[in-house]
Amino acid sequence: MSPKVDFNIKDIEIMDVFYRPMMALNGTLGVNIDFKKEAFARFKNYLSKHINERVGIIINGKLITAVKIMEPLGVNRLSIGEFSVNEAIDIVNKFFKPLKPIWHYFS
Repeated sequence: MSPKVDFNIKDIEIMDVFYRPMMALNGTLGVNIDFKKEAFARFKNYLSKHINERVGIIINGKLITAVKIMEPLGVNRLSIGEFSVNEAIDIVNKFFKPLKPIWHYFS
């Protein structure tokens, strides 16, 4: 893994939490990250040049995961981690600020 940061918060279009039934056993949530179009193209290109190497996801200076790159992503979505509910929501609230809750647009 390179210590260089190649992608950051400015490259993210959407960030949200997700839940899968098996996560209920641990009371956890994951975090989905969708890149901006240009950033996804760079990320896909980066992955294609680093097959069989590792890529790390770092949040708040903490290594969350380091996975072996088997192939470039086919879709513009990274699903990472199993975080406590509070951790997942804190990550999304800290790094991705939606404009307003949806009901504000209907008043």
